Amino acid sequence: MNKKAMNSLSVIVPLYNQALYVEECLNALNKIDNLNVEVIIIDDYSRDTSVERVSTWIEKHFDTKLNVRFYKNESNLGICRTLNKGVKLSTHNLLYICAADDFPLSDVINNKVRLLNESDYDAIISDVMIIDEKSKIVLNSGFKDYFHASLKALESSKFLAGEVITNWCIPGPCLLIKKDVYNEIGFYNESLIAEDRDFYLRLFRHAKVLFDSERIAAYRVHSSNISKSTTFRKNMNLEIRKINYSYASEWQGIYKLYLKSYGLSLISESKLSIFYSMLGSIVRKVLRVIFTLKVYFSHG
Repeated sequence: MNKKAMNSLSVIVPLYNQALYVEECLNALNKIDNLNVEVIIIDDYSRDTSVERVSTWIEKHFDTKLNVRFYKNESNLGICRTLNKGVKLSTHNLLYICAADDFPLSDVINNKVRLLNESDYDAIISDVMIIDEKSKIVLNSGFKDYFHASLKALESSKFLAGEVITNWCIPGPCLLIKKDVYNEIGFYNESLIAEDRDFYLRLFRHAKVLFDSERIAAYRVHSSNISKSTTFRKNMNLEIRKINYSYASEWQGIYKLYLKSYGLSLISESKLSIFYSMLGSIVRKVLRVIFTLKVYFSHG
């Protein structure tokens, strides 16, 4: 790989009704130095002033060193189709996805790109800080403070996948990945609403992933992140159970049992469905304890 290619990065910014925050994201991207950065912004048919905000920003920053490409979907395609469109439009080997209401920590992007390029890893997952609607830092670590993940497990190649499987802990804009990986493991499943769960289970099974505790971005948690309807949450939870169960056969040991236990929650024809669901939950809690103990007593 030549030097120019090694210093290049494609940033995909999916945008939907984030007029309040998209300029903050673009300003942060504009501060990245010493990299050839293309920014692919895809508006998914926003109903607020997001498109106007982006267009105005581009006009004001006509001399930016960024290669900004702005696309507007003619209808609402959803996050998966929008992300897949961005991946396919990208021209560089390394990809980073950052939602329009989040923003990267500009001064560390170079380190991440160099680390991935100089290693044999396919992707790097980095920590993030948690911010609120006013961009105030509320938590220093998305993994440790927000998801209560074990840093010891995350920093171990032996336990990284297990920590994610038994304690789902993926905070938004944390992934830097080689584009070729999408061709190897597949793109985002456009039939799902829990596309990240499906994608990361494939990623950890078929790619080599590194965790880096240095924060890469600010992940915004605000009312629009969590105020979903009861029906949406119910459908999401059902889909997550189905996804987890469907991948059980690809794993071994505790991870296989953990994912397979979701099958108990899918037994809906029986009067004992509530019992089976509770049993599955108990099984997962026990397996999580066993996994945690294995990490605790491991060396290194």
